[in-house]
Amino acid sequence: MLRRDRLYSAQWLSLVGPGEDSKLSVSVHLLASAPRMDRMRRMGSGLGVDCPRIGCCRQVGSLGNVRRRHLRGGAKRGVAIGATKCGKGMKLEVVVDRTGVPIGKATDAANVAEVDLVGPAVDSIPSEIDIPSGTPLIEDAAYDSDPHRDDMAAKGFKVISPHRKNRVRPSRNDGRTFRRYKRRYIVERTFAWFHSFRRVMTRYEYKCDLYDGFFSLACAFLAITRL
Repeated sequence: MLRRDRLYSAQWLSLVGPGEDSKLSVSVHLLASAPRMDRMRRMGSGLGVDCPRIGCCRQVGSLGNVRRRHLRGGAKRGVAIGATKCGKGMKLEVVVDRTGVPIGKATDAANVAEVDLVGPAVDSIPSEIDIPSGTPLIEDAAYDSDPHRDDMAAKGFKVISPHRKNRVRPSRNDGRTFRRYKRRYIVERTFAWFHSFRRVMTRYEYKCDLYDGFFSLACAFLAITRL
């Protein structure tokens, strides 16, 4: 435990008085006023030069001297951060069941297409979950891609997604199965549940692995609450 006490003038003279009987020998007057900082907010030339045992002696590896800024090399804003029209961020892909419980997930930079994240999200579904062949996979218009439909069909899923307005190819939607698109609110409700976790909605971690851990923990909490 450290404690700071005042040292009065009489005590100071008894400690550093002249002669060989001095109880404390110093090279400078410790109670003298310290030199002021210069206009660049740097320490004066005579501050701390006679105390080599105090402080760290290594040199700080800054890249330049800018007022109130420390320029250092290295990557900024972390891994898996992409630029979008709304700013910089990352994208979350979630696969839920009919009750809204997350069973698969994937994360990447915000400038990655949604179609590229569906495959890793589907592959992350545990093998213990029995998914019958031909299970409908309800998605929005951003997933309207014929190669994506073929890839999901090879994995045993049937994509139910509306076509884009600028689509030129023939339609691949069936009116009878497309009625299930009205249940898409289930996954949107799950994303609304994620807003209860601050570490998921706002990324504070530099490393993506730490953020994925918090995302998995939030999915586990949602699964436990729905049991």
